[in-house]
Amino acid sequence: TLKSVLESAKKTIHIAVYELDNAYIGDILEEALDRGVKVKILFEGAPIPKIPEGELFIARKLTKKGAEVSFYDDTKGRRNRKFSYFHNKYTVVDGERVIVGSNNYGNNGHPVETSYGNREWELVIDDPRAAALYEAAFEADSEIGDEWVEYGAAPEYTLKNKKYEENRATRKGHYTLDLSPVEDRNVIIETVFAPDNTLSETTGILNAMSYAEHTVDIEQLNFETYWGDKVYNPEKYHLA
Repeated sequence: TLKSVLESAKKTIHIAVYELDNAYIGDILEEALDRGVKVKILFEGAPIPKIPEGELFIARKLTKKGAEVSFYDDTKGRRNRKFSYFHNKYTVVDGERVIVGSNNYGNNGHPVETSYGNREWELVIDDPRAAALYEAAFEADSEIGDEWVEYGAAPEYTLKNKKYEENRATRKGHYTLDLSPVEDRNVIIETVFAPDNTLSETTGILNAMSYAEHTVDIEQLNFETYWGDKVYNPEKYHLA
């Protein structure tokens, strides 16, 4: 699905993503650049545990072909950044289409061999109004003061291993259901941006759950019992 969206680009591809080290996605972006599409990518500059070499390799290749690739800088410390993490996973194509989901653009989030990988989700939104909203967020984030560093402008954001070779191996697993995309039209959607309106009582998660009459089904990596400081030690605060 991501492949088809990227290949549909005629003018621009704007990617905001935590990590991108999938060599096959890199290939698709190279091909887009070759046909004249302008590519701009915003990366987290300090992902856990570190920036993958594969991402730096792809950033170098794309930069050489004219892409604008920037990293959300962490050299001054995380507390001095506007966001703790730049954790987006979305792409805007031609200012008209958006693909957004939980997936990083890596081998587990977008596996070539679909019998193995993470359980993730993605939505393709073919709506210029929604695309304009994501585009506005992309531009606003890209203009945050001096918090961005272009690829190659600092040692932290430069591939040091000149002998690095891309990992194109595919891993097979045990998943067999192989769900297909579902297409629908005239669907009401609501976009929630963190930290802007994630816990608003009139928009977002809380508002959606307030309409529940019978069930609420949640699929989540984890669910912290305490959302304040020191989330992994709520007992310290004598919480019930």
